[in-house]
Amino acid sequence: MKLVCIHLGLNYEETALRDEFEKKIEELFGPLMKEYNELKTLIEKIKQYQESHKISSEAFAEKISRVPEPCLATDTPVAEVSDSDACDNLTKSLQQAVALSENITHWLYSAAQTLGHKLLNLLHCTNVNPVEALKCFVNDVNDLKDTIEAYKPIVEKYKNEVVALAKELKVEFKECLGFSSKVQAIASKMLLKAQLCENYLA
Repeated sequence: MKLVCIHLGLNYEETALRDEFEKKIEELFGPLMKEYNELKTLIEKIKQYQESHKISSEAFAEKISRVPEPCLATDTPVAEVSDSDACDNLTKSLQQAVALSENITHWLYSAAQTLGHKLLNLLHCTNVNPVEALKCFVNDVNDLKDTIEAYKPIVEKYKNEVVALAKELKVEFKECLGFSSKVQAIASKMLLKAQLCENYLA
């Protein structure tokens, strides 16, 4: 390791400082990345559920469309149950979550590029004379510190938004599942009655 440091023109202190900054960056972004990845997983889970629900609804609509008119139930309160806005709220929150996820993705990419560039800049100071190299190194270290400090409130803001939205999504997803279960039960009952009626007429 020492030979590598000497070859690059870095001493142990400089290398340790870079390692320390890399650790600080990991500590800064770690909590956000954890919540961000959990949100993305939740988004995919909800999307898969919505797609599955859409397919089930289309299949039910196709079956009920083939039922003779005299066998269509008129006393099944589907309209009353479907007045629930649980799944509408979920869809709106999901759109917000997708938008937030995309914003964070773009920002993280930009921040990673900026910090990566500044970390690499700690190496370029070795190409000038010792006095200037020290001044250059100190300036770059301070610049990196300032950048990390500037990112802290942004990271905290994004993390809080992700946590709050994920919590909201989980509640609305549960409510939507409950609503969908009720509708599914009513739809199954309606279809069963229709099929019994159809068999009777046949």
